[in-house]
Amino acid sequence: RQSVLTCTPHAGHYSIAELEKKHPQVIVVTQNIDGMHQRAGSKKVIELHGSLWRVRCPSHGIFEDIGETYKRFKCEQCGSWLRPDITWFGDMLNQDVISEATVAIRQCDLFISIGTSGVVWPAAGFPKVARESGACCIEINPEPNEMSPLYNETVRETAGVALPRLFA
Repeated sequence: RQSVLTCTPHAGHYSIAELEKKHPQVIVVTQNIDGMHQRAGSKKVIELHGSLWRVRCPSHGIFEDIGETYKRFKCEQCGSWLRPDITWFGDMLNQDVISEATVAIRQCDLFISIGTSGVVWPAAGFPKVARESGACCIEINPEPNEMSPLYNETVRETAGVALPRLFA
């Protein structure tokens, strides 16, 4: 967490936040846990793998935003140790979050996939969901992946380069 605090959002994060200001229906679905989208100004962010800036009780599933510092380390209800609200390898994803993301993707008319390997599920299946729902699908990624053929358009650049140019 302390390392992430020394980082700043890049131009791509800020471009997405500006796009959201112009088009309030924009929803960001991210696999990142670092909160950079929010730090750049995005308001509607669905975090598939959780957030470093929340903790949860493993017994109750109670979530709490913690900001930059922990205020307590144990659940007030049961005394269990709180853990970061992130998905570690082997953990189950929060199905409510996956459902929320899937609904948003099914309803979108433009789906932009940015910098993903296309191998981490269920996110790897989101381009297909968007395409089947009639969305125009754009990939921004320096390297192609298995999902690349599903996209209507591809941009082989990093997010920090491509997004400011596309959303200018």
